[in-house]
Amino acid sequence: MRKGFTLIEIIVVIAVFGVLMLAGTSFLISVIRNANQVRIQNDVRQTASQIMEDIASEMRSATDVTFSSGLTQNVLTITNTTIVPSRTVVYTAYNTGKLTKTVNSGAPLDFTSDNNDTTSQSEAVVLDTSAVSCDDSLHAAKGLQVVVGTNLATDITLTLQQATKYVTPDFCARIQLKNTLVPRRY
Repeated sequence: MRKGFTLIEIIVVIAVFGVLMLAGTSFLISVIRNANQVRIQNDVRQTASQIMEDIASEMRSATDVTFSSGLTQNVLTITNTTIVPSRTVVYTAYNTGKLTKTVNSGAPLDFTSDNNDTTSQSEAVVLDTSAVSCDDSLHAAKGLQVVVGTNLATDITLTLQQATKYVTPDFCARIQLKNTLVPRRY
């Protein structure tokens, strides 16, 4: 009797090993995809929280709040005349998904671009310009909705989204924050 393996035994072992490798690879890809989705969702949540906190900080000392909604942009203007010189902060939400902050007619600060991260696998966080999906539809900038009530009590709804090309083609992280802000003087 010869010592060794027959061809059939070797083929069976290779087949079993291939099935185990396939299962292991599928599991690993699933874990990586879920981890990336969680990371992107957390990035969007953190950006939305930072923007909302910035707006809340400006609202605390506001003496006037106005909001105008247009076809291509929504504009939230917060004015504080109790300080010298007076401070006017303008948040502009464009239908392209861009959100900027301008203080006293200075250079606009873009909240939604990610110029520092050149290795990112996902697109920049943008305002949600569509109620349907993460597309570039030509709707009004629905990502920033504001209702100014009595005593400058202001209801703000901020919706951000981030799509990615590498996690799954249809993955879109979307966060919506709602807050009611009232200046301290009321």
